[in-house]
Amino acid sequence: MATKPGELRPGSHFTLSIWHPDCWTLEVTEDTDAGLLGHGVYHVEEKVKGRFTVYGESEDAAPRVIVNHEESLHSRRV
Repeated sequence: MATKPGELRPGSHFTLSIWHPDCWTLEVTEDTDAGLLGHGVYHVEEKVKGRFTVYGESEDAAPRVIVNHEESLHSRRV
């Protein structure tokens, strides 16, 4: 069955590539086999906080993202 442009079928998924200057999510994942899934970003008491899940192809991928995050100049705390 053919679909119309913009129409979704069960099982459809999308990959969204986002880039902006000094993006900490790109910075902390660029040298790993891991990625980040964002669940939301919130403003709390003059700060921006987010909830993310780290995923990867191996058990070694997630810890490297956390180390990269701790070393980043664009993020504060894991």
